[in-house]
Amino acid sequence: FLLDNNFSIYPNPVSDIITIKLKKLDSAEIQIFDVNGQLIKEFLASNNYKLDVSKLSNGVYFIGFNKNALLRYKFIKQ
Repeated sequence: FLLDNNFSIYPNPVSDIITIKLKKLDSAEIQIFDVNGQLIKEFLASNNYKLDVSKLSNGVYFIGFNKNALLRYKFIKQ
């Protein structure tokens, strides 16, 4: 789904690979948080980045961009 004019992630819900599309940036710092706000993973991603989430437990997670607390979006791991 489209997050704003800069990012989209799909599919959601996801079972193994989630794609991060960066529309206006060459790269972005990505953070994955659990429902308690604890940082799970942090990495630098380029456009059309394929993130393997298969090892995450099923549940709700949030993906953040460039350490901006306002740019956190929910995804569901099935």
